[in-house]
Formats: sequence, structure tokens, C-alpha cells
Amino acid sequence: MKKILVIGAGASGMMAAIQAAEHGSKVTVYERNDRVGRKILATGNGKCNLTNLCMGSEYFYCDNPKKLERYLETFSNTDTIRFFETHGLMLRDRDGYVYPYCEQASVVLDVLRNALNECNITVKTMVKDIKIESGKKEDFSVVSSAGKEVFDAVILACGSRAGIKNPDTSGYGYAKAFGHTIHKLLPALVQVRCHEDFFPMVSGVRCKVRLSLLCNNVKEAEETGELQLTDYGISGIPVFQISREIAGNLAQKKAVSVLIDFLPDMTETEWVAFYSERLKQYVGRCAENFLLGILHKKLSIMLLKQYGIKTSECINKQNEGALKTLCESMKHFTVTPKEVNSFEQAQVCRGGVDFNELDDKLQSVFKKNLYICGEMLDVDGKCGGYNLQWAWTSGCIAGIAASE
Repeated sequence: MKKILVIGAGASGMMAAIQAAEHGSKVTVYERNDRVGRKILATGNGKCNLTNLCMGSEYFYCDNPKKLERYLETFSNTDTIRFFETHGLMLRDRDGYVYPYCEQASVVLDVLRNALNECNITVKTMVKDIKIESGKKEDFSVVSSAGKEVFDAVILACGSRAGIKNPDTSGYGYAKAFGHTIHKLLPALVQVRCHEDFFPMVSGVRCKVRLSLLCNNVKEAEETGELQLTDYGISGIPVFQISREIAGNLAQKKAVSVLIDFLPDMTETEWVAFYSERLKQYVGRCAENFLLGILHKKLSIMLLKQYGIKTSECINKQNEGALKTLCESMKHFTVTPKEVNSFEQAQVCRGGVDFNELDDKLQSVFKKNLYICGEMLDVDGKCGGYNLQWAWTSGCIAGIAASE
């Protein structure tokens, strides 16, 4: 019977441990926190979007999508659903997003903890100062606050810096010590801070928009969804989806801007025609109400003031140039990011262990019987259950492979 150590009891680590134990290995899990799976409780705003019915490498960022596709086929979204249903969890589908039926993230963690117990997996929490050394053969001598023990295989599932106030980055250190490359870590799926000073005026406003990310005046990405305006910048799912590119380009000192289309359901031609007719209708009417019913009132007032339109005067008495600029801004309003929020606010990390330094079973190409899975790898997905699917997929593959 193989002795396997899993370092990290997050989503991928617990899945790896369960799969390894179910395939006949004696498994021990080391976790530095006082309990397992803490980050799972925060996923999906506490509802835990654990996978998505639309699945493929196109929903992820990595430098080897074909390789990623093979992993996703080995343990797919269907396999994830089967795993949790087999372990007693009732699920629901909301437009392709899969949640526990009760929409409580805590039940996903309960299922995993129950599986750990049923598989007789030894879980040691509050484990610190882990040192991993190659043994005399192909095994590992591991010394930590939990004592000294020899294992046949080690699975690194230590997570990333994302979503943690005081993250432990030692997992990257373990990988680096065995020769692995660590690509620069940056926050992703995170809010964006902008230079403009008008944001406190519109804080709390939500609206459907289309966002275009421009880097050095070249469009790199486009997303549609609900924008959330904060007192310092922009948030919401469409912002999260492009935040990794914003972070990457800012790190490279590129000029970054985000173009906001406040009327994504109207073409440019339709809006100009509507706007022209609106001007005729509002002759003699107060400018403050010109955008009434089109945008949130706080946002309307901000835009009017931004272009020097006096809210207390009639719309037809305003400067023609200002009115033209207002019209254009509704489809082409630009904000300039200065930084993304910190790792603590991020849902995932961009960067990590080089994806190409692992074989098809997530085993290190530098060290036999060393496996790496989950957030530690330079693979990150979009919002919508993709990052958890990667945790389940990579954890399953690593756990089974380590037990063979």
C-alpha cells in the first residue's frame, strides 16, 4: 500500500486525497489552517458554483490549451456532477451554472469532509514548517511541526495567494526547490481601481454594459454583463473576466483603458437616432431629466456634470459640443485603470507553476512521484465554476496517478 502525503486541504487537495484513498493508498493530509476547505465557503458568493455545463479549454487561460483539454476530458464536468451526487449532494442547474440545490457552499465542504472520514484519511491541521527532501529511493522524507515521516508520493495542493489575508506561499517554494519555474503571480477575477475622480458620485450603481479592454489602443477583450461601480473604480463579473489582462498589461507598463458601452442592446445608429429625437422632445425641459429612464439617476447626473451640462437649465440651451460628447459617451465612455485590487480580494491568481513542467498525469518532469495540482499551477479560469472544475479535475488526476 502506497503512503501518500497531500499538502493543502483546499478543493483540489481534498479531491486528490479522496481519489488516492479510493484507489488503495494510505493518505495523510497536511493543512496549515485550523480547518479544511475554508476558501470553498466563499465561492459563488457563499453558494458554491462548483462546475458549469459549458466546459472546455476556451474558458481557461493557460499556454497549452490542448493539454488542458485532455485533462478536462479525463475528469469532466459530468464526472464532477456524478462524484457529488454519488456522495449524496443534490444539485441544481441555473443557466448552465451548477450549484448545490440548497445553494449553500457549506454542504459541498460537508460532502468532502465526510468523504475524507469514510476513506480513513488522516487529516492534520495547523501543520507548519514543512520541509520536503528526496529519500534514498524515490520516496520523500517530510519533516514538519507534525513530526517526521516518509512517503512514497507527495501531492502539492497548497493553493495560491488569492483570497487570503496572510497567504503562505511555501508551496511555490517546494515546487521551485525541485526545479520548477514559477511564473509571476498577479491577482485575477478581481475589482479594478481607476484614475478618475468621479467614482464616489456613482458608487453603488449597477447597470448592464459591454466592456472593451484596450491596451496601447488595441482591443484585447470584450465582455457583457452587469457592471458595478464602486467609490474607487469598477467591479462585477464582466470586470472580473478582464481583470487578469488588466493586471498583466499594467505590470508591463502598457497604456490600459476600458471602454464602457452603457447601451449594449442598441446599435450606434439606433442610439444616435433615438438621441436626436430625444433632443427634440426635451426642448424647454430641464437637462437634469434628459437621461431619465435610460440610466441610473446618479450615473446620469455624473455624466451631465462631466461634460459641463448644467442640470438646472433647459437641454436646448446647452453647448452643442457638450451634447454631442454626451451622446458619444453613452456608447464609448472611457475609464483608465491604475491597478487591480490586492490578492486578498482576488478569487484566483494569474501565474504559478509552469504548466508544461508536468506530464499527462500532473507528475513533475523533474522529480518522480511529485505531483502538483489546483491553483498552484499557471492555469486560471473565467467566472462560472471553471476554477473549481479545474480543482476537481487536477486533484482527481493527481490523486489517482500518485496511487498507481
